[in-house]
Amino acid sequence: MYKIIKKQGKIVEAYRLGEDNVLFKNLQKENKLLDLHNGKYEVFSQEAVNSESGHGQVAEKGDWIRLDSAGYPYPCTDEWFKENMRHIEGDKYEQIPKPLMAWDCTQHMCQEIFFLIEKKGLKIDENSQQKYYSAILWGNPEAAAKNAVIVFYDISYDQDGMIVDAEYNFVERGEFNKTYNII
Repeated sequence: MYKIIKKQGKIVEAYRLGEDNVLFKNLQKENKLLDLHNGKYEVFSQEAVNSESGHGQVAEKGDWIRLDSAGYPYPCTDEWFKENMRHIEGDKYEQIPKPLMAWDCTQHMCQEIFFLIEKKGLKIDENSQQKYYSAILWGNPEAAAKNAVIVFYDISYDQDGMIVDAEYNFVERGEFNKTYNII
C-alpha cells in the first residue's frame, strides 16, 4: 500500500440532496441521479455507470453529492461532508486534505486487500481489464478497470493490529491522477 493525499486546493462543486437545485434536474435528465421519492436517491458515478448492474449508489435526503471533473456525481453523508469539506463560496467547497492509504494491482497483496476480499465482498477478476474490481459499495454493485486504484477512507484495527473494518472505494485512474498525490 502507499500513502496518498488529495491535492491542495482541490475545489469541487457540492450540493445537498433534497434541496431544490437546477443541477439535480440536469443530472436526472442525464440519468446520473434518480429520485426514488422516499427520501432516497440513486446516484450514478462513473463506477456505477460502468458496473452493468443498472443501479447507482444509494444516498438519502440531507446527504451531499460532489461532482468529479467529468461531471459525475459522488454521494457522501452529511457527517462525512461536514468533517472533510470547507465552504469557499456558493456551491464551491474545498476538500480538507488528509493522508489516506491506497492500493493498486501493481502492488503485492496485503492484509487490507485480503480483508476486503474476505469480509467486504471485493472481487478481483484477472480475466477482465474493464471490470477487474467489483464489490457492493453504497448498497449497489460497482466495478472498475484494472488500472483503477482502491482508496481506503478509513481502516480500523484492533489492539492486536487485526483489521476490524475498512471503508473504501474504487477511483478511476484518470480521476485518481487529477485528484491525489502519492506521498
